[in-house]
Amino acid sequence: YEVARATYEATAQEIVSRVATQRSALLAAADRIVLAGEEARAAAELADDLFGIGDDDPVLLELEQGQLRLRGAIDRVDENLQGVHVVDYKTGMPRGLEGGSGTFDGGRRLQHALYAHAAEQRLGGTVVSGEYHYPTRRGENQAFVYDRLRLAGIGALLDLMLDTVASGSFVPTDHADDCRFCDYADVCRTRQTRFGKVASPLAEWSKQHLNTGLWPAFAQLKRVRTFED
Repeated sequence: YEVARATYEATAQEIVSRVATQRSALLAAADRIVLAGEEARAAAELADDLFGIGDDDPVLLELEQGQLRLRGAIDRVDENLQGVHVVDYKTGMPRGLEGGSGTFDGGRRLQHALYAHAAEQRLGGTVVSGEYHYPTRRGENQAFVYDRLRLAGIGALLDLMLDTVASGSFVPTDHADDCRFCDYADVCRTRQTRFGKVASPLAEWSKQHLNTGLWPAFAQLKRVRTFED
């Protein structure tokens, strides 16, 4: 009994400590968001804008192949003399954003451009930037800003990606880290390795064949990956 009670009390104390730590981190993140809101831009307008959810009509994006129907929730919209700034908050670490991955990271990063389009259609005005903000301790309060010119290629990229689907070319990704949060990672024998790395036999196979030119099915994926080159 005494052992069980001691174990229970130790576990309870550990849980309370973890909750307190998480609460402190969340409060600190909230403080940074508020501070950013106060300092970022004059005449800032905050908005939590839902589109295409529930009874709301989706936002339409015109492509060469037809219309793409969008739905989502924009975290924040700022408006100043320069125009409209669309902000999306992230709670994790800025994976893939700090290097030279371009605006769309080979077709992996689309949200900022799609939300910028949705905000412009719904709220009017000219969207001058789509932004990712990381206000937590893990994100170190970093912000990544993509201006209007850089976002302009979203339509052409989506046309290319939809062409890939239409052609029936569903080859594996060429980068194992893309599988990190996939619900079907077990199907592809993806596994976590030491030091937070991800190993995927299919991603490695795809990487080996992407640039050989011997497999026509890889041509579409290569065009997406090199879209900004």
